[in-house]
Amino acid sequence: RLPHVVSHSHIPLLQLSQQIIELQEATQIHSGLQSGSVNRQGFINEVKTVFKTWKNRLPNHFDDLSYWSDVFLWREQHFKTIIKAYEGTAHGEQSNQGMIAVHHLASGITQYASIARKQKLASVSLDSLSRIHSIPSVPVVDLFQKIRQQVKCYL
Repeated sequence: RLPHVVSHSHIPLLQLSQQIIELQEATQIHSGLQSGSVNRQGFINEVKTVFKTWKNRLPNHFDDLSYWSDVFLWREQHFKTIIKAYEGTAHGEQSNQGMIAVHHLASGITQYASIARKQKLASVSLDSLSRIHSIPSVPVVDLFQKIRQQVKCYL
């Protein structure tokens, strides 16, 4: 149970609890990948749920980016694992799952870059955005958002 007023002394505990939750979600994904249930509809729904949770669990403009950098790198590793698992599948729904992972990865990088830019850390933002080029088959909408953030960094 959290106190009514959250202070700076509570931040490390909140960050630790988030790391535990992130670990549980990653374990859920990897156990499904290792059991070979990549094509099972239940597993696909579980992965989509985790992706949606990660998309909604983003830093605020005043959060410490050194902590969030670790979180986003952690998520990036899991996105890339999922992309590899679906790589080479020719089935419509299965290959679509890999593209969903690509989209969420690029979107997360763009969100992180946006927060860095708002904290007046343009170089961190630009470095983050440059990682999008290492992702195969990035959707056009994500490339547009990347360019949009780059332009805002230079303004």
